[in-house]
Amino acid sequence: MKTLFKTNLLLIAVMAFVVSLASCQDSKWNTDIDSTYKKALKSKKDVILLFTADWTDENTNVLEEIFCKKEFTKKYSKKYLFANVTLLQQDFITMELGENATQEQIDAAQKLQAEYEKKNEMVQNYSVKNFPDLFIVSGEGYVLSHVEFDQEKWTEELVDEKISQAVKESEELKNLLLEVRSTKGVEKAKAIDKFVNTSPKQYNTCLKDLILEYSSLDPENQTGLLGSYELGAAYYISFDAITAGEDPSVAFIDAINANHMTKLQQQEAYYMASYSLANSQIPDYERIYEYLQKAYDIDPQSEYAPEISTALESIKKYNEAVENVTKEAETEQ
Repeated sequence: MKTLFKTNLLLIAVMAFVVSLASCQDSKWNTDIDSTYKKALKSKKDVILLFTADWTDENTNVLEEIFCKKEFTKKYSKKYLFANVTLLQQDFITMELGENATQEQIDAAQKLQAEYEKKNEMVQNYSVKNFPDLFIVSGEGYVLSHVEFDQEKWTEELVDEKISQAVKESEELKNLLLEVRSTKGVEKAKAIDKFVNTSPKQYNTCLKDLILEYSSLDPENQTGLLGSYELGAAYYISFDAITAGEDPSVAFIDAINANHMTKLQQQEAYYMASYSLANSQIPDYERIYEYLQKAYDIDPQSEYAPEISTALESIKKYNEAVENVTKEAETEQ
């Protein structure tokens, strides 16, 4: 039996030791992110979310000299909970279990893999590019503020200054989120739109649940924005379909057929239906060409038309080449 990580009892012990070096031992810092978010919602607090990695001295110094100190958590614990996502070098080692691996070893390896995938997903969702990295997030995991340090050396004074600044910057989104939480129906849809459009675009993946919920809140399109959110939801649904090995174009076609989109949104949806099919496990080039043609025909003068036209020519040449090869094979038979 094979799996992503090679592990045994010794490796698990080593991993536990590495974790102890790479994350805070202060009990207020949590590594179970989902549990921390639930507690934050229940206690009506936000979360200070810290991303660290064990392969740079800077991360170790920041943890030991600032965040792991009880003085830090004591200072902010009235309004915040604390969560730490630590990436370990061991996470990136790809090996195989031997065929004689025990079930205990297999289970341990699968647990490590699941933990790695969760961490990797969070790094992508929060657009983490440097370590350490710090965010103020809501109990739902929505980014309220990003604490940017650039290349500056992290000191207690600098961290306090930056967090104070981030707290002030987070107030607008916090107030908009309170509106989302306290409203229903169309009013909640309007509140979601304000929150989504005020949030930095690079963190839109964190808002997936709100974007998916929108259509159920405004089914009659009273806001006039339903088509936009149906298109936005289609991106998430399509991605999940690719992951599940299903047809990723269905989400975009369903969104078009709901008849709430503008012409430009329909053009984008048809284009993305073809693009998602091209990136699926078994591309259907006839349908890819069909969706591209429909996208182009909606508005040949749009800003997207030249790109769509180029894609059409590429697919047409590919289909012709496949057809010629097929004919030659049949002739030879």
